[in-house]
Amino acid sequence: MSANAAPPNPASPGPIAPPDEQFWEKYSPHYEFPLSSVGSVLMNVGILAVFLISLWLLARSSMSDKVAPPIRALNVAMGDAEAGIGSRGSGGGEPKENVDVPIPTEPSQPVPEAVLKDVKDENKKWLPVVPDAPDAPKVEDLPAVKNLAKLNDDIRKKLQPGAGGGPGSGTQGGKGDTGEPGTENGGKGDASSSASRTLRWVIDFKTKDAADYRAQLLACKAILAFPYPDKSLKAFKDLGAARPTATPFDKKEIPGIYFIDEDNAGAMARELGLDFRPTYFICFFPKDIEDDLAAKEYEYRLRKESEIFSTTFSIVIRDGKPTIRVTAQDAVRR
Repeated sequence: MSANAAPPNPASPGPIAPPDEQFWEKYSPHYEFPLSSVGSVLMNVGILAVFLISLWLLARSSMSDKVAPPIRALNVAMGDAEAGIGSRGSGGGEPKENVDVPIPTEPSQPVPEAVLKDVKDENKKWLPVVPDAPDAPKVEDLPAVKNLAKLNDDIRKKLQPGAGGGPGSGTQGGKGDTGEPGTENGGKGDASSSASRTLRWVIDFKTKDAADYRAQLLACKAILAFPYPDKSLKAFKDLGAARPTATPFDKKEIPGIYFIDEDNAGAMARELGLDFRPTYFICFFPKDIEDDLAAKEYEYRLRKESEIFSTTFSIVIRDGKPTIRVTAQDAVRR
């Protein structure tokens, strides 16, 4: 009997494994994915850094409630210009910027040589005595001389022989008559007189508006005089009043130095409630302020007043009181 052969057993399946590499398609063969991820992270970090730096710069540029408001340098030329909110002058005052809304003013006209000569002749006893040399300073360049030359004859004569005209009462050097005849101005000028100081002193105030300017002048116990439309000159002696009262000007009642402010006359007139716009105002300082200025002038270079051509001061009000320092000084001989 023949035996039947058993059917062959099917081969058992091998372990499951991925196909050969040649069958795979790589997603990022050149590292596109990690590079793009890192680039995206860096870009976002950079944007955040720029944003934070911008906030920091903005915070630094912003003004906190502990920072004082911006101030403006005001050049006040004693004797003719002004200070506080105006520009340099002499024979008066100086503030360099109009306060509140700028007020249009007539363009400054050159002062005729004949008028300058008249002013020099009128003030020859109080102008600095300078040497007759090419490099010597010229008295006609003093801001006060130029500012006085812009006033009409009547007002200018009312201010003669200066603000008070008396000798200074400071305790420092440079007091009294020098006793030396002037070589150019033809007189025996007292360099320590209020009239002489008015012509050669320049003062800088720092203010932010007309109200602040008024408050600083009040701290200096200043008196303001304005020319009225009827050509009279009236004084305001109480700048602390809500609406100061104008009184007829009498130079005998107003000792000390003075300066003229043309740049801020309109703004100050509005501040005091005047219903017209004057072309200038005159600011008078009392003798105690003048004496403080004279003492600082002497301490600066220990020069006698007869040796000084011009001195520039800075006045800052602290705790309601003026703090004075000298910022520049020119001698009669360079």
